[in-house]
Amino acid sequence: MAEMDGAVIATGDLRSTWAGETHPGRYWTLLCVREDHRHQGLDVRMLHHAIRDAPEPVREVWTCIREDFVPAAGFLEPEGFIEQFRSWGAHLDLSAFDPARFEPLVSKLERDGIRLVRYHDVAGDPERDRRLVELQRELEEDALAFEPIIPRTHDDVTSPDTLLDATVVAVAPDGRYVGLASLVGDAAGKHLGCGFTGVAHAYRNRGIATALEARVAQIAKGMGCVALNTGGGGVDTAMQRVNRKLGFEIEPAWITFASRR
Repeated sequence: MAEMDGAVIATGDLRSTWAGETHPGRYWTLLCVREDHRHQGLDVRMLHHAIRDAPEPVREVWTCIREDFVPAAGFLEPEGFIEQFRSWGAHLDLSAFDPARFEPLVSKLERDGIRLVRYHDVAGDPERDRRLVELQRELEEDALAFEPIIPRTHDDVTSPDTLLDATVVAVAPDGRYVGLASLVGDAAGKHLGCGFTGVAHAYRNRGIATALEARVAQIAKGMGCVALNTGGGGVDTAMQRVNRKLGFEIEPAWITFASRR
């Protein structure tokens, strides 16, 4: 941190892990400078100080800044930071969400033989959990990331953070699991997150993802939740378009930068 006259005017850190990912020699930094002390180079001085005191040689420094945080981006170009990736967040006000709007879509899918069932409704399938995890692993191959991640690190749909009562599965006429959507967080909380959502390649462009997300939003509203949060990688992606249909407000993008030392 930086102090002046006993007051903290800037803070920053250098961390070796970000979103569960660790790479030797790669560090992530977040720097914050009080508004009345910006444009004095404090962020750069703190960064250099942290790099100098790192427990191992620093090969790369990465950071993530929201696109509308203009003052925070001042040190990026001079320090050699280059854009790598864009991601997004979104939130849905459930008080304004009307699940009835999506019932015609669900009815159409049912006429085509696609059923939306909750996790516990397929309890009679002894292979349920294995099949759901296999489907998720298949769908994760299409999940955008700022670099290849092997193996994927999303929590399984059956992980402790997933609300199984709010997990919905799309089942094809032959019994195959072809899509899933879930919620994560504290079941008693007023704000929940959308878990992993996806649809098998052969069943895309039919509105299944929209129907799945609408159903979990309906479940969340019935639980007393007031807002849903979600996000992902890329710009103008299929999932962003799905979320817009539901009424999610897409927030300004987060931009990931890297500087090789």
